[in-house]
Amino acid sequence: MRPSNATQYYRQKNSMSWLDIKVWLQEVTKKLVGSYIDDVYILDQLLIFKLKSVSHSEEFLLIIEPGRRISISQLKLRLKEGYVKSSSVWRGSLKNCNIISIEQFNYERIIFINLKCRGETKKIVIELLPRGVVAVLSSDDTILLASSYKRMRDREIMPKSKYKLPPKNRALNYYTMDVNILKNILLNEYNVVPSLIKSLDIPPEIADTINILCNLNNKKISDLSEVEYECIIGKLKELLSTSIERPTPCIVYKDNSMVGFYPFIPARFYESDYHIEHTPSFNDAIEKYFSESFKSLLISKKLQIATSELEKLKKSLEAIDRNLVELKNKKEYTEKLLKMLSGFYINLENIHECVRNTVKNFSWKDIRKCSDLITNLEPDKGLYKININSLELELDVRKTFAENYFVLQKLLSDIDKSIKRALKERDNIEMKISELNNIVKDEVKKVELKLSKKIEWYEKFHWMISSEGFLIIGGRDASQNIKLIKKYLEQNDIVLHADIHGASVIIIKTDGNEVGEKTLKEAAVLAASYSKAWKIGLASTDVFWIYGSQVSLKPPSGEYLPKGAFMVYGKKNYINNVELRLAIGVESMSIDNGSKAVIRVIAGPEEIVKEKALAHMVLVPGNETPESIAKMFLENIKKALKDIIIAIDVKDIELRIPGRSKVIKLVIPK
Repeated sequence: MRPSNATQYYRQKNSMSWLDIKVWLQEVTKKLVGSYIDDVYILDQLLIFKLKSVSHSEEFLLIIEPGRRISISQLKLRLKEGYVKSSSVWRGSLKNCNIISIEQFNYERIIFINLKCRGETKKIVIELLPRGVVAVLSSDDTILLASSYKRMRDREIMPKSKYKLPPKNRALNYYTMDVNILKNILLNEYNVVPSLIKSLDIPPEIADTINILCNLNNKKISDLSEVEYECIIGKLKELLSTSIERPTPCIVYKDNSMVGFYPFIPARFYESDYHIEHTPSFNDAIEKYFSESFKSLLISKKLQIATSELEKLKKSLEAIDRNLVELKNKKEYTEKLLKMLSGFYINLENIHECVRNTVKNFSWKDIRKCSDLITNLEPDKGLYKININSLELELDVRKTFAENYFVLQKLLSDIDKSIKRALKERDNIEMKISELNNIVKDEVKKVELKLSKKIEWYEKFHWMISSEGFLIIGGRDASQNIKLIKKYLEQNDIVLHADIHGASVIIIKTDGNEVGEKTLKEAAVLAASYSKAWKIGLASTDVFWIYGSQVSLKPPSGEYLPKGAFMVYGKKNYINNVELRLAIGVESMSIDNGSKAVIRVIAGPEEIVKEKALAHMVLVPGNETPESIAKMFLENIKKALKDIIIAIDVKDIELRIPGRSKVIKLVIPK
């Protein structure tokens, strides 16, 4: 526990440290090596690499934010649809390049990804330092591409120039460091924590934890005793080793806000006003920590056109409102003038006839003799004005008084028409604003739903949860069948396979528990459906099941196993005449104590799917393509499930359809 007299040294974390990178690489290197680059996207300062792994039969994103973070994401965002366009320049340089190795440069926030690209070698350098860049280098370290180009005092990042590492004062080896080396390195004019950070280039959370565990109270370096120096060295090595060898990834919250992500639990955060959330992996911690800023960026890009149009419409609305105020004021004034004209019609008509005669027979300057009410004269326009009770009436000497009266009446009519047109235009603009606001809300929700979606490891296979709670998984192709057997099959698990050549390997994960007949029959539906029996249009087929201990990928001596095949030893147990009838639906699951919803597509026997799905369909073998059925299903449910359907992609549904099919039932909420 933290001593009560420890001095706080805390700031919100906004980038990965070299220690974070080391722990992250240790966790993800195996996944990254062997994968190849399928596409590259640029989203402001973010670089997003779409990677495909042949060995793992999956695709995922590598998100790089220079100066801040690097992480793997399983998000199924269709980046080309409104978020960001792929970069033809980066794609042209890196597409189909294989990652052959990935390494950290010393104890630095610099990563090198080594590539094999169509017979030549390249590398990507990723700098997570302040003002850092991401650059593609040739085999001789010539810069081919960079996320940004700049000339600095000590180096330059420019096309065709040689890549040069950022300067560093000294190279340190933390594991061979002793007290004498430490004394020579630490800055005596500083207190313990800032000196450890500046002198040793260690993360602030490590320095602060050493300060707490050694009970140093952040004293001056010059005041340290020999014992305290020994404690600093010991705790430094211990914390680094533990973080790297036995990481405990976590996110720390204060007042419900994330303040940091760490590969260990810093001593500072054992205080009661902090909350520690443990994550399954360090990559998960990084992903979640940066998810809000990533979400905001995605939303802003997705809605860039809509928000720009909204701003234009709002400005148009403001202009119409200003015009309406002017028109209403003008109408009110014109009505007063007409009322005044009606009240003084004969007198005003006499004055006007006098003015017309005076202008005709004498001169303009004499017309004031006609009335003291005459105020302004505009001879060049043939106009004069009369002021009565603070109302100014403009009259044209070229028209009779009656004609002037009718002009005023027409003006009032024209103003009314203008007001009606403005109000109609206002209604149209408000409708467009409402529609755009709804689009904005839908897109925001769509991004939020997609970002909140946690892709479970088994979702890359065919899968379902049985009515008795057992996880059932199956291969989508021959390579996934073999992967399931090699990586996920245990001795006590149950394997099911349709009694026909060409079928998915279905595994019931038992965790050592006894499986009931109900689960066996439910799994048999998956085994029958995801087999060649569906593709050739059978109504039913037999399915056999065995234990994991009966399965082997090694053929008998002198024999050969075709790709995707396996050996079965011992008795097969048969489930006969399994009907080829599969239900596919959309499920909404609450996570994070109900604060978020995860939307996903589920498949299985109708009895299971109808209990979980908000809407579902039942399929049998037929003639309609998976694509047309998936589109039809989405089209039919979009009105009823508007709030969640935006998170479902047609491809998610297509993947669950065994082949050409016929929909025999469609269940949609009213």
